[in-house]
Amino acid sequence: MSKLAEIGDLQRFRDKHALCSSGLVPRVRESAGKSKRGGISRQGSPWLRWIQVEAAQVATRSSPAAQAYYARLRRKKPAAAARVALARKLDTYA
Repeated sequence: MSKLAEIGDLQRFRDKHALCSSGLVPRVRESAGKSKRGGISRQGSPWLRWIQVEAAQVATRSSPAAQAYYARLRRKKPAAAARVALARKLDTYA
């Protein structure tokens, strides 16, 4: 299954950031003026999320720019969190 087949018509997204809202954005809980961020929201297609994270994993092995970004994030975050952040970044540049 390809990423384009899972996304479908790109015109249904209002901008490139709306594509990331397919489940790779952090969950935000707000109450009384305070906000907390959690894990990814997991809204949208699980296949699309899987394809996006797999593309990020391949990019860490093949693209020097993606490798540098991942390595910088990896110093502060767990591997899975850094991979999801890279997947979001790849989607906004697509």
